[in-house]
Amino acid sequence: MLRVALKLLATENCELVRFLRGRGVSSVGFETDQGSILIPINSRSIIETFLDGKYFGLETLKAFLNFELSSNRLLNIGANVGTSAKMLVASERYRQIDCFEPDPSNFSYLSLNLADEPTVLIHNTAVGAKPGLLPLNINPQSIGRHSFKTDFGLGSITVPVTTIADLVGGDEKFDIFMDVEGWEIEVLRGASFKLKNCIICALEWNGQLHSRDASLEMIEIVKEAGFLKVADLNDVTRIFEICDIEGLDYQCDLIFSR
Repeated sequence: MLRVALKLLATENCELVRFLRGRGVSSVGFETDQGSILIPINSRSIIETFLDGKYFGLETLKAFLNFELSSNRLLNIGANVGTSAKMLVASERYRQIDCFEPDPSNFSYLSLNLADEPTVLIHNTAVGAKPGLLPLNINPQSIGRHSFKTDFGLGSITVPVTTIADLVGGDEKFDIFMDVEGWEIEVLRGASFKLKNCIICALEWNGQLHSRDASLEMIEIVKEAGFLKVADLNDVTRIFEICDIEGLDYQCDLIFSR
């Protein structure tokens, strides 16, 4: 492990990451306004963002937290190593944050980065349409690109899967913040009628990863759950009718609200 202060920018960030990896460095630590955070070396985009003096995903997270309507519990699905969760915890908005990460390596960093956070529960499991076991395809080039859908030809690991319907009890209100690499439809399928208790739901919409049938099904699921509005988290002035998002053929972060 090597701890690197944000001010030590002796060379181009991408070259620095390559240099560190070539020297056998396995992870890089940063001090942020949200506390210390440890990032594995094969997460170049996150490391380079921190080296630039920025917080990874900051604008999207700020937009999410600026929504007035919310519950007391958040499901952070696809928590990765905890960069989003660190900021969500620091906001003090939620009494309980459940973080879900199926990859054991990412989960080990998630556990370290969120140690001693009393509002956080971490789960080494995926969230999907039904409970069980599934193969997770590993992308060794990027810790945030492991996928249930895309086979990188480099092997897979078997991981446990749970569902939102099994996680949330009764009429409990909750929010969702997820980044699951095209697996969104499976997560929503597993929510069943409990999705009606979700106040705000943020997800990555990818018109290239979602088939037309899956896109239409996602639209029907959120409409049946009673969501009324959808906005682009990267530009919250862009408000869509839910039925209009079918035409979005690019990747963007959307938030559904009531």
